[in-house]
Amino acid sequence: MSVGFYKSFIIRFFITAAILFFLTVPGISQLVELSMGFSRDTIKIGERTELALTIRKDPKVVLQSFSFTDSLKQEIEVLDSVRSSGGDSLFTRLTVTSFSPGTYRIPQFPIAFSHDNIIDTILSPELMLTVLSPIVDSQSEIRDIKPPLTLPFRIREIIPETGLALGGLLLLVLLVLFIVRRMRKKILLENEEKALPPHVVAFRELDRLKEEKLWQNGKNKEYYSRLSDITRVYLERRFGFPAMEYVTSETLPAFRKCMPQEEMLAEMLEGILLTADLVKFAKAEPLPAENQGNMDNAYLLVGQTKIEEVTSVNEKLDQIEKE
Repeated sequence: MSVGFYKSFIIRFFITAAILFFLTVPGISQLVELSMGFSRDTIKIGERTELALTIRKDPKVVLQSFSFTDSLKQEIEVLDSVRSSGGDSLFTRLTVTSFSPGTYRIPQFPIAFSHDNIIDTILSPELMLTVLSPIVDSQSEIRDIKPPLTLPFRIREIIPETGLALGGLLLLVLLVLFIVRRMRKKILLENEEKALPPHVVAFRELDRLKEEKLWQNGKNKEYYSRLSDITRVYLERRFGFPAMEYVTSETLPAFRKCMPQEEMLAEMLEGILLTADLVKFAKAEPLPAENQGNMDNAYLLVGQTKIEEVTSVNEKLDQIEKE
């Protein structure tokens, strides 16, 4: 055989081997495909554009973690980001804007991946973003870049705040009405109380005290405090001296001055007030007979010193006819 035949055979052998090698080893383009770009690569200041990155890969390829926001310039602001992934694809979309005019280069950044224990890298494309300044007409008036946005009025948007405000106002009105009613009722009761004769009020309070049976239940201090107050209020309303402010040594002379002929009643009053002082301040324990006696003396004191109501002749005749 000739030398030319051997040379031709060797060349065909290497060509065939190379073809078989490249057919058996898949290329990077078959393993990972990357596309990246702006929806608009030229915007005005404040306008938005979207930067989308799509990666399609072989199911056996494992992508390493990456963040292409680090490659963005400081003048480019990211407003929102959406990222989704499937078995053989990865999609990332950034909403960006800029408030600085100029042209900004987004350089390539590497994305590492592995396949059959082989680590390789694919590079993103280099992009450019142009941010334009607004055209200023010095002859026209100054106005906003964009007109104010007019949104439709929706009642449902103010229902929560309005409901809370109305609820709070209603509660406030109800509270004010409740307080006014209580105060009015209290004033009416006080006026009715003042309109009643002193002995009527005193007898009513003594009856209540008697029904409560305080000393019978061991509440001597409360019993004598109430009994003393009822007696002093009656004296103050009946005779006009400040019995509630006087101590016992001042109350007795004032009573004797008003009722000089009633020494027995003065002694009864002295017994009530002195016993009350001993129980309240010296923790004395009077006998049951003494407790009952002071109650009876209070009834007698009020009954003997009360002002009788003056009735007309016609009223007396009516009473006689009824009898």
